[in-house]
Amino acid sequence: MKIVLIRSPLNNSITSKIYKIGRGAFYAMEENCLIEYVHHVFSAYWSELRDISQDDELRKILVEVGLDADTYFAKINDPVYKEKLKANTEELIQRGGFGSPTLFLSGDDMYFGNDRLILIESLIAENPIAESTKVN
Repeated sequence: MKIVLIRSPLNNSITSKIYKIGRGAFYAMEENCLIEYVHHVFSAYWSELRDISQDDELRKILVEVGLDADTYFAKINDPVYKEKLKANTEELIQRGGFGSPTLFLSGDDMYFGNDRLILIESLIAENPIAESTKVN
């Protein structure tokens, strides 16, 4: 498990940043590097205080993760990815979620916050999830 030092960013208005980051997560998922992508984005924003709303900073993160920047920016501006994020957000709200990261185990067992990851690891270790069980 990686531990991330959390600081308070100078510009704490994350709203303008989440759309690019959220849409980009779908591309990272397609490329099988979602966990690495999220780790780098969260570290850049919360630990290194980088302004991830700036495309130059996102490009640096993409290099760190190994994602193609041209493809990334094309996809995050594609209406299909905009709709994916909108649908995902609507589902989260309907399920009672309210932020990121929110994780659901075994369908509706909800956990919110980076500080819950240790608890989730413990629960999974105590009760391994069968391969056929869907983890949301």
